[in-house]
Amino acid sequence: MLSPGFIETPMTDGIDDERLDRIPAQRADKPEEIAALVVFLASDDSSYMHGANIFMDGGWVLGRK
Repeated sequence: MLSPGFIETPMTDGIDDERLDRIPAQRADKPEEIAALVVFLASDDSSYMHGANIFMDGGWVLGRK
């Protein structure tokens, strides 16, 4: 399973920096970064992965208090 965080898209243009400040990576994810992970997960290279939830959120879940 893939759990993406805040993704940079035309819909999120103009979102204030306050939201990005709460993400440890200090930036939004890019669609091509999500796509690269999806390609990996769909490939034979990930055939030994089972039942994993991959958080691709710039550290937001781990960084929350």
